[in-house]
Amino acid sequence: MASDLWIIAVMLMAALLGAGISYALLRHWQISSREQNMRAVAELYHERK
Repeated sequence: MASDLWIIAVMLMAALLGAGISYALLRHWQISSREQNMRAVAELYHERK
């Protein structure tokens, strides 16, 4: 019984770790794409002037 709880705990930890890493990667990708979009908008704005 104790070994089953240990396996469940390890699987939970691995799932949380994977979710945290994927969330961090998603946030990083969203922020970088937002910066690229702002840069493109700024370039278009300067070209129109």
